[in-house]
Amino acid sequence: MSERKRLSEISTWTFREEQTKLKRQSVCDLYT
Repeated sequence: MSERKRLSEISTWTFREEQTKLKRQSVCDLYT
């Protein structure tokens, strides 16, 4: 159970990282 919880936290964190990268990329695209 704790293993599953940790996995879900990791995937959530990874997803947020990806979203942040995407946002940063779009902002860069806007200003180029």
